[in-house]
Amino acid sequence: MSASCFRVIFDGGFRPVRRLAAPSINVYFSEHESADDFLLERSYFMKTQGVRCVVVSNDRGLRDKAAAEGVVSMPCEVFYRLCDAELRKKNK
Repeated sequence: MSASCFRVIFDGGFRPVRRLAAPSINVYFSEHESADDFLLERSYFMKTQGVRCVVVSNDRGLRDKAAAEGVVSMPCEVFYRLCDAELRKKNK
């Protein structure tokens, strides 16, 4: 079982994507609403349900809106460094 799962949200309508080998990664498309609204709505819902959620975006305005709702966020570079450090630990 995976310790984390990831929801990747793209702005716009559905586009075919290659099937991912990792079942812990789900891809969503915002369709007719903005990806920001889609992301904020779902992250707030997850928080209210007690599900761990972190918004990863370089959009400072989006991170500020998430923080206003009590949702944790971080810039993409920070997320990348955390992932890289974790992968390095597992490869030792």
